[in-house]
Amino acid sequence: MSFGHPRTARASGRVPSFLRVATVGSATLVALHAAPAQAASKTWGGDLRLDAFHSSDLFPGGDVAESDNGLRFTVRPEWTTKMGGAMRTKLWAKVSFEFYEHWTDRNLARWELGIDAKRGPHRLRLYAGTTPDELYFPSTVGGAFLTRAHVGAEARAGLSSGWFAIGGGEYENENFVPNYNERDDQRWTLFLGGAREMGKGRRAELQYRFRRQDSTTNLYTYGQNVARLDAEWTTVPVAAGVRLEYALREYRTGVLSAVNFGRQDDRWRLIGRLHRTVTGPLEAEVFDEWKHTTSSRATKNYEVNTVGLALTVSR
Repeated sequence: MSFGHPRTARASGRVPSFLRVATVGSATLVALHAAPAQAASKTWGGDLRLDAFHSSDLFPGGDVAESDNGLRFTVRPEWTTKMGGAMRTKLWAKVSFEFYEHWTDRNLARWELGIDAKRGPHRLRLYAGTTPDELYFPSTVGGAFLTRAHVGAEARAGLSSGWFAIGGGEYENENFVPNYNERDDQRWTLFLGGAREMGKGRRAELQYRFRRQDSTTNLYTYGQNVARLDAEWTTVPVAAGVRLEYALREYRTGVLSAVNFGRQDDRWRLIGRLHRTVTGPLEAEVFDEWKHTTSSRATKNYEVNTVGLALTVSR
């Protein structure tokens, strides 16, 4: 992979529009927070979140580490309707805007829309989203930009007091710019797991995930097995959360001469966060995400650390 210098011209026209949308979204949710609900059976709500973070490498697996500072602004409005009894539906949308200090071509927007149907301890979630014009990695021939699109479903079933079974799947399509058409791919992810809720603010969840990616040329086709453990707990006045994840990725190029032939990656990921209520609906959070990959293709070994601070206003 060959890295070039940041190309600011491509991103310079997008930032102002991002800021305009973010400003409108902020004003809308603030107004909703101040307005009374129209009826007990229909309520508006949502979150506004601002993350400031530093990443030691935006494009891991490249020739050199490209660190940067970033901002992420997320708007997530939702509309909940009670349909009688214990049945509720929630329509929600989520848009995140990311801005970077040096690699401004990495500025992007992620869009997602979904609906949740809940009855007692059971829930079904359907969702879809897209991330257009994302810089996957920079290069001297113009950079590998792609557009992502995904659809998915998640189901949660209450088994007994505090115990849940969880499962679902997601399909994603990645469409790269012409210089990197060989990377175009389709990706399927399936997962199963169980969760245990142990009173307010205490929760543990274990998941197994399988991902298969099929690229146009098979040069980037792989299967990946993932074990994920999540834990959350509250000790007044601070709440904490941890995610530990291990993934084994095996490439299936089918071509002896391919650089990824026989490649196997061991991937570790650890996320820790501490958060507490500052005042009223305002919450502050500090977080640290560490990723480590050991690959049979030694040039793809990497370690990335991202630390940050987030502020969230919820209704």
